[in-house]
Amino acid sequence: SAIHHAPNAPEHQYNLGKLYADMGWIYDAEGACREALKIDPNYSPAQQQLGAIYLTQGEYLRAKSTFENLLQKETNNANAQLGLGNAHAALGEWDLAEAAYMAAQEVGAAATIGLGNLQLAQGDTTQAIYYYEHAIDQDPQNPTPHVNLGIIHATNHQFEQALSAYQNALNLSPNDPDVLTNLIALYTSAEQYDDALELCTTVQDILPDAIEPKQLTGAVAYAASKFELALIAYQSALDLNPKDIETLQGIASTYEALDDTKTAQEQWQTWLSLVGDNPNYSEEITHVTEHLKTLVTLNVGTGQGLFP
Repeated sequence: SAIHHAPNAPEHQYNLGKLYADMGWIYDAEGACREALKIDPNYSPAQQQLGAIYLTQGEYLRAKSTFENLLQKETNNANAQLGLGNAHAALGEWDLAEAAYMAAQEVGAAATIGLGNLQLAQGDTTQAIYYYEHAIDQDPQNPTPHVNLGIIHATNHQFEQALSAYQNALNLSPNDPDVLTNLIALYTSAEQYDDALELCTTVQDILPDAIEPKQLTGAVAYAASKFELALIAYQSALDLNPKDIETLQGIASTYEALDDTKTAQEQWQTWLSLVGDNPNYSEEITHVTEHLKTLVTLNVGTGQGLFP
C-alpha cells in the first residue's frame, strides 16, 4: 500500500526488502533493495541491506564491492565497515578484514566478534578467546561469543568449560537450534548419548519440518549403537526428502549395522544413482562401489556400517 501511494520513495522498497529478508525470502529481498536503488542510487540503507544479502548468498566479491562503494560516500559508516570486514574474512583476506573490523569498533560486540573469528580462523585461539571475552563485556546479552568460546573449548577437549559456555548461550537464547546442535555434538563426543538424544528431541520439536534434526538424531543414535532408533530417525528424514544423499548414506549404514545386508545394498544403489558422476563425491563413489562388491559376498551382517 505504501509503495502504491508513494512509488518514488526508496524507503518503502527498502522496508519491503527488510521484511522479505526477515522471512528468509532472500531473492525477493534482493529485488526490493534493487528497486529502492533504482529510485535513489545513493540510498545507503538499501546498499547496506544488499551487501548483507550478498554475504548471506555467499557472493562475497559482490558484497565486498557493495560495501566499498557505500564507504566511498560514507567513510565513517561503521556498519558498512563491519560488512566489509565480513566479506574480506570470507575471502581469506585477513589483514584487510582486521582493518575493517577495527574501523567498525563503533558498532561494538559484532566487530569484536569478527576480530575473534579472524584469530580463530588463523589458529590463534588465545587471542580469539580474548576478543570473545571482550565482546561479552561489550554486550552481555549476546549469545554468539559464548557459543564461539564453547567451540574452542570443545575442540580442545575441555568438556566442562565448553558445557558452561554453551549453557551461558542457552540462558541468553533459550532453545536456539544452533546452540543446541553444538551441545549435542559436545555430549556425543563425550559419549553422553542419552543427554545428546534428549536434546535431539528438543531440536526436532523446535524444527518439526526440518530434515537436519532428524539426520542428527540418526547420527547420534548410530554412534550410541541404538540402531533401531537411528533407523526411525533416518526414515523420518527420508520421508521429508526421499532423494537426500546424506540421509540415504546414514540409512544404508544403519541397515548394515542391523545385519540387513540386502536392504543396505538397495540403499547404496539408490545413493549411487542419485550421486551420479558428481565430482564432489568421487572418493565416496569409489568407496561405495568397492564396498558393494564386498556386500554381495556377505552371508552374515557385519554390525558395522560403511560410514559410522
